[in-house]
Amino acid sequence: MNDLFMNNMLIHDERQPAARRAAANGARKKETVVNRFNVKGMSEKISIAVIWSLATAVLTRLGSSWNLLPNRVATTFGMGSEAAGWDSREALLLSVVLLVVGQAVLATFLIMRLAKAVRFLPLVQANVSLVLVCGFWQVINYNLNHLPVQSGWLVAPVALLLVTVAVMLGSLGTPAPVQVTSRAKNQNF
Repeated sequence: MNDLFMNNMLIHDERQPAARRAAANGARKKETVVNRFNVKGMSEKISIAVIWSLATAVLTRLGSSWNLLPNRVATTFGMGSEAAGWDSREALLLSVVLLVVGQAVLATFLIMRLAKAVRFLPLVQANVSLVLVCGFWQVINYNLNHLPVQSGWLVAPVALLLVTVAVMLGSLGTPAPVQVTSRAKNQNF
């Protein structure tokens, strides 16, 4: 009984900071909409999922068409969308796996470590993956169907990548927006 009385006295002691009194009362901090729906960090999660989905798609495309590819495949193209360099299909496989999976691993690492410090980094990394996947997809289509490389599928992602890099670099000097919690609103400064 004495402990209960003493705890009650401590809770209502005006000399105690309000935060400690609230914690002693077991009062729960009001959750903001961001915390309630766990939206914080969602762009990072979505970007990582998109990056790995794109990598999976191009690897699946290459794997499903492996037997249909010629032994000697076009790997580089000139300005007229005609093949300018040739290599073995094993070298193409090695290039695709190393570049696409390597970029996905690197992007995941960068997003997990730097996304809080560098805004728009998840979007830039997703666009880098998009550029790689579109490029390799065009190479696979050319070698399967002998269709000319469609430059729009390369120019549009590269343009989008350049815009997102410019936005990211432009935002480096500005601080990230601060989320105001209900506790900070109630404090008197």
